[in-house]
Amino acid sequence: QFIRVSTDAKIVRMEDCNLQGTSHDKDDKIEQEVIRLVKKFGAGKEARYAKEVSLCGNKFETEFAKKIIEAAYWERIRHPDKDNMPKLRLDLRRNRIRAPDRVID
Repeated sequence: QFIRVSTDAKIVRMEDCNLQGTSHDKDDKIEQEVIRLVKKFGAGKEARYAKEVSLCGNKFETEFAKKIIEAAYWERIRHPDKDNMPKLRLDLRRNRIRAPDRVID
């Protein structure tokens, strides 16, 4: 929660933390917090976005990885300045993602 409260956060690294996620379970607090990392912090003119989120070396599975990627995409595609949308470097290496080349269709 500290990361979301601190709207100045630009880089978030939660590597080798033994975090796991299998699907988008709304009752799983860890999954919800991880997905929030790729969304905007704050609202209106005060909204900020992380530029880098590294979740490598955890236990995220394919479906959850898709949910993280989808959340990041939809949050950024709605940005009002289409010529200057916030970019995100998302690192999901060393997780339990099967056929990573097919995660994004």
